[in-house]
Amino acid sequence: MKYETDMGKTELDTEATVNSYTFSGDGTLYYFTSTEGLYRYKAETGKAELIRACDEETMYAVLSCDGTRIYLDNRNNRFYYNEASEHRIFVCDLEGKLINSIPGGINITELADGDNLYTKAFAAGENGGEFRSYIKNSELTAPNAEWMLVDRQAWNALVVTENRR
Repeated sequence: MKYETDMGKTELDTEATVNSYTFSGDGTLYYFTSTEGLYRYKAETGKAELIRACDEETMYAVLSCDGTRIYLDNRNNRFYYNEASEHRIFVCDLEGKLINSIPGGINITELADGDNLYTKAFAAGENGGEFRSYIKNSELTAPNAEWMLVDRQAWNALVVTENRR
């Protein structure tokens, strides 16, 4: 598999089926296989390291990374593995250690690019509309962390607030 980013080309030699992948800000490749789990691959060493084993809840995880955390979204588990599984976002540090597991209760459909203040996501409305949601990064470790639903104007205000800091 070959990946090309702003930092150059990365080539990964693996027999595994990669379900999802993401890059951190330093160009490290994180990828997920449903048979083994979450790997970290550093191009400079050419080595892949299993940093988190998959389980029934994360078997078909979709990855994203904001440079300080990796997010494993298990929304595909319901389609490919277990219809009754609860939609959750598993927040891990860059070593694969679980920080928190947050319910995707408001129909999170896709994680969006976050920043140093907010983790952002898109959510589906009941009538097919799309909404935006966020969690303050300072609340990611809270046992009762939950997504806050906002409209497009409030979403844009989050960006404006961040740019002023």
